[in-house]
Amino acid sequence: MSWIDVFVKEGDPQKVYGADAETALRKMPQLRHLPWAAKAYRRAGLSWSTVAAFLVIDIVRSIAYRKGFRDGASFPWQE
Repeated sequence: MSWIDVFVKEGDPQKVYGADAETALRKMPQLRHLPWAAKAYRRAGLSWSTVAAFLVIDIVRSIAYRKGFRDGASFPWQE
């Protein structure tokens, strides 16, 4: 679930997979999960350069989603 999913659902995160922002943040991949992601990408037959690119994308996505969830907490949602 991403912050945009919550936004599209009119600010009600319960409409998105029955989760709230706190649950989503807790279940998001963390930096300590990167070695396992790299192993999975390599097992899929990807080159090291592609694995590195995917890991960078994973890191950027995680940072952006976390920021979005935190910013969404203070967004003036319509009732």
